[in-house]
Amino acid sequence: MNRWLSRLCLACLAAELLLVLLSWLLSAQMVDGVRSLLSLEGVRWLLGRFTSLLLQPVLVWLLLGGMAYGCMTESGLLSDLRRERPLSYRCKMALRVSCLLLLVYIAVVVLLTATPHAVLLSVTGTLFPSPFSAALVPLIAFALMLTGLSYGWAAGRLHQPGTMFGAMASGVGQAAPWLVAYVPMVLLYESLRYIFL
Repeated sequence: MNRWLSRLCLACLAAELLLVLLSWLLSAQMVDGVRSLLSLEGVRWLLGRFTSLLLQPVLVWLLLGGMAYGCMTESGLLSDLRRERPLSYRCKMALRVSCLLLLVYIAVVVLLTATPHAVLLSVTGTLFPSPFSAALVPLIAFALMLTGLSYGWAAGRLHQPGTMFGAMASGVGQAAPWLVAYVPMVLLYESLRYIFL
């Protein structure tokens, strides 16, 4: 996968360079609606807004997804569910505990959305768009983290705060290639919007 992501990054960077040259050529030809990234305005836009361009919800989703994946893998839940032989008594109990906590979590989210005048509904009482729809990815990630951490704790694999933190950090480490690929992809997308829109 890293090879595929590295090729994607290189393709995005090459496309960005071609886009810079194309924007310069088209603006030199005075094509309507095209702005050059090599102009004073373009350089100021790119350098002055670089950080704010990267601050997209997808970046947060990647981080939360990595943390959730780390919790699910480091707790042993995914590998235990894939095993063909039966689970040990402790793992069965851990699975019951994690399922119970997941059901409680789901019940709380349902109460925050299904009751009249619920907190996560929009002003008009709908789910989409609403605070619930804006927080859907974080809610799912937190559910996966809760499930993985509770399973790991009950199974004796994540029994201290340091190991729980390590599980989340290892997930972010596994998501790191996606975070690296995120930068050139967002840069290319935002450059296209700046030049042509």
